[in-house]
Amino acid sequence: PANWNYSRSYLFFYAIPFTHTGALASYPLGEFGSVTGGVVNGWDIVDDNNNGKSRLANLTLTPIEGVTLSSNLITGPERAANDHDDRTVLDLVGSWQATEKLALMANYDYGHESSLTQGTGATGFESANWQGLALYAKYDLTDTWSLAGRWEWFDDKDNVRTLLTSIGGGIPTDVNLYGYTLTSQWKLHEHVLERLEYRHDMSNQKVFARDEGFSSYQDTIAAELIYHF
Repeated sequence: PANWNYSRSYLFFYAIPFTHTGALASYPLGEFGSVTGGVVNGWDIVDDNNNGKSRLANLTLTPIEGVTLSSNLITGPERAANDHDDRTVLDLVGSWQATEKLALMANYDYGHESSLTQGTGATGFESANWQGLALYAKYDLTDTWSLAGRWEWFDDKDNVRTLLTSIGGGIPTDVNLYGYTLTSQWKLHEHVLERLEYRHDMSNQKVFARDEGFSSYQDTIAAELIYHF
């Protein structure tokens, strides 16, 4: 329910990990924010797949009322039986409660990994880089109805995060993804939310699968019913 949209952004799916297993420690900085550090086994695994650990760091600041700035860093070796080729991601998030009804948010990610093969994510001789930006706005039209919009861009320069294929099974490089999303949310009850969403995705490559082949865009409509407690 905390997500403004029904669907997730490209950055959520491709730029950063979903889960960690490890330990974190946080230290509050009073009303100004907090600092966090930790060690984890890696990206989206429970048991480590190599002998190297990944390190996490976070700095969250609240410089003025209604504004929150957060910077997150994770770095460490993530490939099986490889302890020396690190994957590093810097994640920056800023949010601003501009008015009582309008909230704004921005998210930028930059990632780098050493010694990869383009289009596969396997060990190779090249370094890979990826980056993306997502901009959000949410407006409360009434006490029970709100609209949320998202614009996003993701540059998978070496096609190691999306691992997309195209016409004839080809592996494109320098994949750029763009998306526009509009979500309407209704509060039906204190614990019940309903959402209706339209999303338009685009790419500079024909990577969206269709019955007749591949396309450079796709449109989706989704509905969601949430019970939260």
